[in-house]
Amino acid sequence: MRVLRWLIDLLLLLYMGVLLILTAPGLAGWQLFAVTSASMEPGIPTGAMVYVKKTEFSKLKEGDVITFLMEDMDTVVTHRIVKIDHTEQRVSTKGDANRLTDAGWTRVPNILGKVCIRIPFLGYAAILMKNVWGKLLLAAMLLWLTALEYVTSSTLRTIKGRERWIRG
Repeated sequence: MRVLRWLIDLLLLLYMGVLLILTAPGLAGWQLFAVTSASMEPGIPTGAMVYVKKTEFSKLKEGDVITFLMEDMDTVVTHRIVKIDHTEQRVSTKGDANRLTDAGWTRVPNILGKVCIRIPFLGYAAILMKNVWGKLLLAAMLLWLTALEYVTSSTLRTIKGRERWIRG
């Protein structure tokens, strides 16, 4: 029973940790993005979470990994800067796994920031949280884990009480 209790506590701690990692950085001005393609593998695998911090254009350099909006303003991309044009205030980018550089240049207003942290697999949890069914699933998991926590703690209290009663 104690092993089960320990496992439930660990799962609750992991659950809360993931939620904290996914929500707290936003309060500090970071933007989080889930990587949904393999264009930056192996350094940033599909399903990774990238933490992006707004960075002044003058501080960006070739080799930095940035997240930016494509010209359609709907698609968010995370790629490496391969060339900087300071006069036109734009950058040329390329995915590490891609053979060719991206078509066209990315202008300053489209650059969301520089990738500072990347965490493999965490992007899958973020993707799950974006839709209603994912949120319901996460809420159900929390309720289920909380119920298990309650049941196991009640059972342990009952067992300990009976041990004291038997010993007299």
